[in-house]
Amino acid sequence: MAFLPKRIGIDVAMEKEKSFEYAHNAIKLIISLSTGIIAFTITFLKDILKDEISAICTLKWSWIILGTSILFGIITIFSIIGSLHSLSTTKDENKKKKIDVYSLNIQLPAIITIFSFLVGVALFISFAFKNL
Repeated sequence: MAFLPKRIGIDVAMEKEKSFEYAHNAIKLIISLSTGIIAFTITFLKDILKDEISAICTLKWSWIILGTSILFGIITIFSIIGSLHSLSTTKDENKKKKIDVYSLNIQLPAIITIFSFLVGVALFISFAFKNL
């Protein structure tokens, strides 16, 4: 039955790899959104806001923090790649059980990525409302 947990070693390894894939896709999405926000605002800032731009400092901080999100997103992806490599090359089953998506080497940069993305978006929204 599909809803029962799988007990075979290969299925558990496949489920671990799937969780790495989902984490990788989530981080790629955050990197893409951060890059898009930065590119959009740099490209169309003068076209959208023809008058004097207020709160430019808020926009610059938004760019810096979104850039931080991109940087830590890349670090997270490399951490995922390293963990997947360790998972595939390690012969010791005890070490394989310890390698997962919640390892500190993945979790810490992922948390920084998500948090900085949310703060960067909040600053961007704040800038947008100040210029309406």
